[in-house]
Amino acid sequence: MRAEVNRRASAKAPAKGKSISQMATEVIQGKHGSGHANRQKSLGVSAATYAKVRAEVNKRL
Repeated sequence: MRAEVNRRASAKAPAKGKSISQMATEVIQGKHGSGHANRQKSLGVSAATYAKVRAEVNKRL
């Protein structure tokens, strides 16, 4: 049972099925606060997915 809890906790899916592009748009609009740690937590994504979001945001700015 503990293994299943850990598996689910570590397997963070993109926030509510949003694409990287959608999440980047929200970050640019300021919907997820400031600071990388806060934004990643607000989006509910892994560090790897958040890195993709950051790259998309940087590409647009």
